[in-house]
Amino acid sequence: MPSEQFYRLSAATRGTITNACLSEFAYYGYDLASTNRMVKAAGISKGALFKYFTDKEGLFRYIYQQVASDMQAALAIKPELNEDIFGFLSRLTLEKIKYYKGHPEVYRFVTHMSKQQTHPVYATVYRSALASAQQMLEEILAHISADRLRAGVTIEQVVSTLIWVSDGLLQKYLNSIPETADSKEFDRFFDTLLLEMESYFAILRHGVYKESEMKS
Repeated sequence: MPSEQFYRLSAATRGTITNACLSEFAYYGYDLASTNRMVKAAGISKGALFKYFTDKEGLFRYIYQQVASDMQAALAIKPELNEDIFGFLSRLTLEKIKYYKGHPEVYRFVTHMSKQQTHPVYATVYRSALASAQQMLEEILAHISADRLRAGVTIEQVVSTLIWVSDGLLQKYLNSIPETADSKEFDRFFDTLLLEMESYFAILRHGVYKESEMKS
């Protein structure tokens, strides 16, 4: 976590430092990120940076927390009246794609972590991201009536199933995730991903068997 000295800086100065560090981590990843380039871009000394953050890992964790917090605030949408969980998640995914296109450095930052999940620093942060995603799903489902669920199906089961589907799709397409958000490749990739996600949602929504088979 940042030191008290960091929080005593003006909001504008903290923003300048945060943006400089985010840009460095986004374009170079954790291992190749240079604190020399960060301080030059932020207009501060290296000594000052390490008064604010004890080490590079602490700095990275702070940048991740800021990214996650900003995204959560930007994507704070709720299900519409009579909207089911699958329709809402499709809409939320579209909003997230729009967010990435408008914040290309955030997209690159997140992509680095997604592609290197075994990295010792990324791994701990990624686990935190998964826990946050599960909490978010639980909060979303709290706004959707459980009365619509089939008898015997619990909210917890729905959350677990959706996380498994999301993680499975991520692992399937991990090697083909585009590096940048400002390209036709980005649009094609997420069009394909959305179509496959919708197909799995259809299976979850309606089940596997035909109605005639269910009665037999």
